[in-house]
Amino acid sequence: MRSPYQAIGFEAEEFDDLAPSLAEFESAAMNRRIGFGRAYGQWTDPSGAEIWLRKGRFGRVEGAAPHFAGPGEMRVRLAKRIEPAEGGELDGGFYGWANPKTDGDDSGDYPLVFDAPDLQLHRGLGLPAPVTVQLAAFPYEIESFESEEAFYASQDRTDLAFAARSFIPAGLFGADGDVIDPPEALCVMTGIIIDSDVKMNTLTQRRFHWALVDTLGGVIDVVCAPVDLPGPPRPGAVVHGTFRLSGRIATGGKERARRKKKTDDSED
Repeated sequence: MRSPYQAIGFEAEEFDDLAPSLAEFESAAMNRRIGFGRAYGQWTDPSGAEIWLRKGRFGRVEGAAPHFAGPGEMRVRLAKRIEPAEGGELDGGFYGWANPKTDGDDSGDYPLVFDAPDLQLHRGLGLPAPVTVQLAAFPYEIESFESEEAFYASQDRTDLAFAARSFIPAGLFGADGDVIDPPEALCVMTGIIIDSDVKMNTLTQRRFHWALVDTLGGVIDVVCAPVDLPGPPRPGAVVHGTFRLSGRIATGGKERARRKKKTDDSED
């Protein structure tokens, strides 16, 4: 199992291992204050790699969360906030439904949970709420296939067969079928590559792979360390694996443009 930090060009496996770079993060981070002396420190690399520092009441860094900012989009009806079993008051995520069919109940392609590195910046958001989310997937396990045909040929038909676009919210239920409480931001996902590239983390000068993946319910940004895949999978290839999800709610002009388009389409 590889660390999500390694998937965006860091050697670190845990936040404590990032301590030598903490000064660089803090000097380059944009503070997002949330009251009572608390704040997020958002460090963004030109590659899209992000580190979100969690600052306590006296400006002390209490933790961090990795993210990757990419072009992926998924419509999600947020149903509730998730507080982790362990962690600070700035930690947590959301539970919701992908590609919701209505605004009034739990319906959509499937339920999912994602970590939100900027959770408390949305503390005033009333739930339930349909939003656009940019999701980044950090792999625990990942493999790629050159085509849909190669992916289907690789599967043992005596076992559960996956579609080329599929999503299983693995963090909601345990192996015995029991509900996980609190749920985790885990999924088993399969998708088709739309675009891919080799990115460079300018702080560490380490490369990592990025792919824009079309899966059931939407489009997700997938990142991984070069050791996980021999190269970024080409468009048309299929990726499959187990991932941890990090998500940020789209705000500002991007979300307003989407709402305007929806209104214009309904008037046509």
